[in-house]
Amino acid sequence: MPISISILIVIAIVFIGLKIGLYKKKNFKNFLLSDKMKTRILKVKNFDNPND
Repeated sequence: MPISISILIVIAIVFIGLKIGLYKKKNFKNFLLSDKMKTRILKVKNFDNPND
């Protein structure tokens, strides 16, 4: 009985870890995309107005 309980606890920890990992990965991906878009917009602005 204690062995099955420990296995359930391990599965729960792994599941929670994966959920948190996926959530953080999603946020990180969104952060990278927004950062890339910002740099792209800045590059376009600089290209359009080299004097600025």
